Amino acid sequence: MDHMDPVYQGQIFSHALNIHKPWYITDIEFRREERRLDIWVDFERGARFACPDCNKEECHVHDTIEKEWRHLDFFQFQTYVHCRVPRVVCEKCRIRLIKVPWSRKSSGFTSMFEAMIVLMAGDMQVSQIGEKVQETDTRLWRIIKYYVKKAVKVWICPMLLQSVLMKPLKRKDISISQFLRIQTPVG
Repeated sequence: MDHMDPVYQGQIFSHALNIHKPWYITDIEFRREERRLDIWVDFERGARFACPDCNKEECHVHDTIEKEWRHLDFFQFQTYVHCRVPRVVCEKCRIRLIKVPWSRKSSGFTSMFEAMIVLMAGDMQVSQIGEKVQETDTRLWRIIKYYVKKAVKVWICPMLLQSVLMKPLKRKDISISQFLRIQTPVG
């Protein structure tokens, strides 16, 4: 990849990460020794964004905050996305950090990485997933619990939601399907 045209390289990763205007890739760094890939994303100068709270369009950028997200591995390299995330000025809501299109708020992971974790959790123990993706089981459980809670709100009664999320697990090495079977009354 070192000899590839940087513009073409940026286009490949833009498509892979589903990055569209006003976002664009500014830099890509392969660190062979560390088996790490870092991708820097920025937004076009003068871009305006919607307020994340009230959805008012065309809010001006007030300032930015540097953020980093773990993404799916590329070429067996751990991949991280870095970005200056804008805080916008909204007349109604004041200053708010926008929601980036590749991740949910305060996750630290891209949506694609989280989707992979949830899919893997259906068939694997969380400790096995952690070894495979080189992440702690604590961070992975946060992802899984977020989506279980979201699914339960939609598909199952709220009382079951409380029993699923409030009852502590006795075993550390457990898959999400086992987690749901343990927590769901049979019969």
